[in-house]
Amino acid sequence: MGKSKTKRKTKKKKQDSMIRTDVWTLKVTSLEKKLLLLTVAEYRRFLKPLVFIVNAEWKSIGNLTDKEKVNYLEKSIHVTSKNPQIK
Repeated sequence: MGKSKTKRKTKKKKQDSMIRTDVWTLKVTSLEKKLLLLTVAEYRRFLKPLVFIVNAEWKSIGNLTDKEKVNYLEKSIHVTSKNPQIK
């Protein structure tokens, strides 16, 4: 008999990937599921403009490191005392 393989709980990390995906089995009530779905919908609604910014600016940021990309995008969308004029 051979060894049985255990099912992987997280996806394999790609080299230099900014994306991390965890896979969890959640036990939720129907109300909790509804609230989770509403949360995901709201998150996606807020994220959509950021995706448009990334697509529009990709020629400028595509070759940057992951950290530089994050800094560039934060400067593009966050108003601070040091960064009063966002792009």
